[in-house]
Amino acid sequence: MIRYAITDRARFSAESGQQAEPARQVALLAQSARLATNGVDFIQLRERDLSAATLADLARKLLAILRAHNPAPRLLINSRADIAIATHADGVHLTSSPNELTPAQVRALYASASLPEPVISLSCHTLAEVARAASSAPNERPTLILFGPVFEKVVAEPHPSQKSIANKIIAAGTGLDLLRAACVAAAPIPVLALGGITPANTDSCLDAGAAGIAAIRLFQSESAQIPLNNILPLTSTTHRPTLNLVLITPLQLEKEPLLFDESIPAGALDYAPDVTQTGPLPVAGRADLIVENRGHSEQVADIRIRAAYHGDFELLCARCVEPVPTPVRGEFDLIFRPQAADAEPGERSITPDETEIGYYDESGLSLEDVVREQVLLSLPSRTLCKEDCKGLCPRCGQNLNLATCNCKPSSGSDQHASGWNALAGLAGTIKPG
Repeated sequence: MIRYAITDRARFSAESGQQAEPARQVALLAQSARLATNGVDFIQLRERDLSAATLADLARKLLAILRAHNPAPRLLINSRADIAIATHADGVHLTSSPNELTPAQVRALYASASLPEPVISLSCHTLAEVARAASSAPNERPTLILFGPVFEKVVAEPHPSQKSIANKIIAAGTGLDLLRAACVAAAPIPVLALGGITPANTDSCLDAGAAGIAAIRLFQSESAQIPLNNILPLTSTTHRPTLNLVLITPLQLEKEPLLFDESIPAGALDYAPDVTQTGPLPVAGRADLIVENRGHSEQVADIRIRAAYHGDFELLCARCVEPVPTPVRGEFDLIFRPQAADAEPGERSITPDETEIGYYDESGLSLEDVVREQVLLSLPSRTLCKEDCKGLCPRCGQNLNLATCNCKPSSGSDQHASGWNALAGLAGTIKPG
């Protein structure tokens, strides 16, 4: 799970009474040091009210603290590519503002400064923004997408029923269904859930397909003294079923074939963000050793696996992102060869038969890896809950099969339709494997 912390030194003033600017910066640096010690992956320096000189000075101090740790969290500067390059920060966070630099422009600036490839995170608030980012040319795609607000957002016009935190009015976010749709649309770009993230709802974000979480309040305690691991464990608390790994090696097969009859529990294997195994997956078959003679002295130990499997899965509808029950059944007959056997220098042509051969490393062949690949290959590339599924509103995320929404297209219904069609087409191109 990726953990991405966002700074806000104003919170130290509001919550701790630290009014002086130096005190707020010291508190920010101290909390960042604790985050680094406890293994946070990214820190975004988001102090947009500071002057360029003050922000650069703070970034340099923060980098010195972070890079004293191993591994060191990556530091991204919010919107200021110039400050990021001047301080040799690890990357830049880009907002959804139309005036922002593009990822390609940021990469070009880093390259012209002879700096390593930058990490670029991008804020997205709608499915249309996610679709645009994912369908861009490779150099224009961000490294990470921060999608939200999932659970909560700050609003400008308060309502008596809305709660307040640190004198800011908080309203409900867009919800997990839209997060799930964003993860599908963004693939393979990792999506981090943002907005109202707490230890209690982190697992639901991961279950929706998020690669991790991004937050301000979650990583910033009132006194900046609580260790991060007391706030949020390094890994999700979701229980993953125990999997008895079956590792097949040529030595096992020298005297006789290996017969296996395994049952892979639901949740033990990771398939894809839009694929969930809902019940046990029985797998039965055998593994044989095939000795291939090459010349007078060279022998290659191939492994042949023949097996059948069946189980129940859920795939996300390509339009409304609702789970669709999908039974899976299949069988395979595959040959695997040692990786070193065909490791010849230079290029060479391969025969049609060789395109059907897989490879295993010196440690052996994992049966579970083979089954996972075969399941993904057997799944349909596009799934619909029904042929006339109306999908989601690309603005608010409302499932249009259940209710209509009040969203209006920005400039004509044709643009609204074409934007959704682009998104639906993108989700349909996500193929297993």
